[in-house]
This record gives sequence, C-alpha cells and structure tokens, in this order.
Amino acid sequence: MSVYWWLAAIALVIGSARAQMMGAALVERWTGREVRPEPGIGWSDQLYSLLDFGIAMGIGLPPIFLMPDADVLVTVSFWFAGITIGGMVAQAVCGRKTA
Repeated sequence: MSVYWWLAAIALVIGSARAQMMGAALVERWTGREVRPEPGIGWSDQLYSLLDFGIAMGIGLPPIFLMPDADVLVTVSFWFAGITIGGMVAQAVCGRKTA
C-alpha cells in the first residue's frame, strides 16, 4: 500500500467525522431535533437504533457483494457513508425535540 492510499484513508476518516458533525448540526437546524432521543420514552430509542443500524447496513453491505474485487478503501467509504446517512435519518425521525 502506497503513501497515497494511507493519506486517502486518513482523509476518509477525518472527512467522515466532519460530515457527521456537520450533518447533525444541519438536521438539528432543519428539524429542531437533537442527536439522541429522550431515554425511557416509548420506542423512540429502539427505533433510533434500528434506523441508524439498518440504514448503515443497507448502504454498507451491498458493495461487498456487488464489487467483491474492490479496494478496501472503497468498501470502507461506503460504510462511512452509511453510518453518516443513517445517523442523520435517525436523528431527523427520532431525535429529541429542542425548545
């Protein structure tokens, strides 16, 4: 693995963390919902986890089977995209309402 591969991997991790922070702020501004639901209120916590995990798996798993010879960096980028999008959707649907 070359230096460029490692630089791309580091950029992917940093970019994913930045996208998650910016996505959470964007969803909070658009919907008025914070990141986690209120604990102990009905099914909101379980629904939040189900949406977050389900969307992350739905985006992250198909490239493994559809592109079996792809580089690990490509597969990991799909996982990070799924985690970011899943977190944003779960926050928009089940997040705790702000005042």
